Amino acid sequence: SDKVLDALERRMLARVDDFKPQDLANTVWAVAMLMNNIEGDKITINQNVLDQLLHQLEATEFSTLEEQHFQQIFQAHHLLGDRFKPSAALLDQAREEWAKQLASRS
Repeated sequence: SDKVLDALERRMLARVDDFKPQDLANTVWAVAMLMNNIEGDKITINQNVLDQLLHQLEATEFSTLEEQHFQQIFQAHHLLGDRFKPSAALLDQAREEWAKQLASRS
């Protein structure tokens, strides 16, 4: 429901400064998956929420993120398109980790 989503958005914005880098990557990925799995675009996330999460991610030391977190960032970028635009540096790192995962599967 819209009320639940509004409450979730307010909570994320209120706590975004306290998130660990890994939590940021997990949250961005979860939001992307949620939006992607809802049929008929019945749900939208406030762009400010995505922008704040991305801003916090960009401010982190990339060395604090693990392979899976970069993969989550890459997936979120793919699922959200223009609504979630990581910097070139962050996106390149995420793309590299995604490629490593694909290579390890073959």
